[in-house]
Amino acid sequence: MTGLNNDFFKRKLELKMYGFMNIDKPLKSSRAIHEHTFWQINLACSGEIVLWIDNCDQKFCAGDIVIIPPGVRHYLDYSQTGSYSGFSFKFALPVDFSGKDQLFSFIHTNEKSRQLIVAITNLFKGFFPQKMRWHNREFTVTSDASYPMLVEDILFGTLRYFYFIKPANRQEGELFFKIREAIAKQGGTPLSIEGLAKELRYSTGHLRVLVKKKTGKSTKTFVDEERMKIAKHYLHYSNLNVSELADRTGFCDVFYFRKFFKKYAGVTPNNYRKRCRMGTSNLIRD
Repeated sequence: MTGLNNDFFKRKLELKMYGFMNIDKPLKSSRAIHEHTFWQINLACSGEIVLWIDNCDQKFCAGDIVIIPPGVRHYLDYSQTGSYSGFSFKFALPVDFSGKDQLFSFIHTNEKSRQLIVAITNLFKGFFPQKMRWHNREFTVTSDASYPMLVEDILFGTLRYFYFIKPANRQEGELFFKIREAIAKQGGTPLSIEGLAKELRYSTGHLRVLVKKKTGKSTKTFVDEERMKIAKHYLHYSNLNVSELADRTGFCDVFYFRKFFKKYAGVTPNNYRKRCRMGTSNLIRD
């Protein structure tokens, strides 16, 4: 994941400053290009402003999100807008960026970004003190404050999804990210290669060639291994018995499911569940 170890995801995101801009006329702007040692996420709720980043100007419109890591030069220009509202969150996240490309992430408005902005807006209104929700003013957050905790969590999820996880999967290939999403939506039930190719808008032959070239495996094997991960999750985190799980994941009978599971996991479903409950980490990390 972009060269970061798994310890990164155990570290705490701490919100240090936040603010909500709600302007209905152009504001005086110094256009001061700057960079900082902390992280920043801005979310546009309505209207538009000009964002300067990465040596170019671009509109920052309703539904857009920008993630600015430490060391990236930028500024937000409110001097050319008729109306704009949006959040700015500045936070600390202990991660060593030395020697890494300090790239920003710009998420153009889509269904996910809009839903995320609605969620953060509702959390902000529901949990932040009324006196600390003034427009056009930034507030600092003390380390022992409880009200920002849910927003911190959702910002951390935003950072993982849009900045670390999804781009990492894009490096692996957006195709494989979409394949995994398609399999996950099926809940572990069978997915034909023809149906998968149609959903992804590839020919069946082209999909087979791409998967084989990247993974060295057949498309069916790749899909089955992803289905196996889902079955493992059910065994670890649910109380479904093996027969119920076989039915849930689309197997015609429990005997075929056991055979399938042992082929890919090396143990029977019941033994896998027992080892999970004993805390055998190498079996439960998928």
